[in-house]
Amino acid sequence: LKVDKRYCPILDVGFRTSAQLEAHKKTSKYNRARLYKYYQSCKAELLKSPHNLGLELEVIDAEPGSEAGEGTESGVVTIIAKPNEVKKFKIRLRNGRAPEGDENRDPNHPKGIILDRFGLAKEDPVFQLSDEKGLINGTKLRLKHDKKMKVNVKVQCGQIGHYRVPVLVGFYHEVHSDMQRDADGGMCHVLRHMAMELLLKVQTDEIKELKPVAPYREVKRAKRWNVRGGRVQGQRLDLDK
Repeated sequence: LKVDKRYCPILDVGFRTSAQLEAHKKTSKYNRARLYKYYQSCKAELLKSPHNLGLELEVIDAEPGSEAGEGTESGVVTIIAKPNEVKKFKIRLRNGRAPEGDENRDPNHPKGIILDRFGLAKEDPVFQLSDEKGLINGTKLRLKHDKKMKVNVKVQCGQIGHYRVPVLVGFYHEVHSDMQRDADGGMCHVLRHMAMELLLKVQTDEIKELKPVAPYREVKRAKRWNVRGGRVQGQRLDLDK
């Protein structure tokens, strides 16, 4: 099987030249789609918190109607709202790994977790992110041990339904992350990812009343009735003509 080198399997689109394909791979649209596909294939692992490098994700300052990690969906933030109702909360990122080795040796050159990127895995106007440090706009930030960073989340939608989108953070640890060669031949840290899934349920009071009042129980089916001995003797009915 020969694969066309001018074809992008992530977005299912082809190009006239290889140069056009390479330019396409540098766009934010391509990178966002690639990350979303990666999330779909590694969802269970990405939703775990904390990461073994020390980064923790947690929901704080949630308004009534917002629940994090409830039920069987670990790592999922469920927000219940009425049409056009605004809900707000914050996602807190924290470096929970205590300093080891050379990490804290030079106070003039601190080391820790570098937050490389943060954002929605796919575009959705229902969910809006903001922060005071510029992380969601591409600014890289360092989190030393026990330092925290907050991202504001605002959700709103006028249409009844369920809206689900993952939030992804790319990061590495300056001391404990693995190294690899980049495209130019230099050495760089291997980027790791964590995720948190946002689930907005827009519903009215009438829809809430339609929820089940008790757990589902399977109804036992009636057994088939079989008559032993063949025919059953009886009296013939006289039908009206």
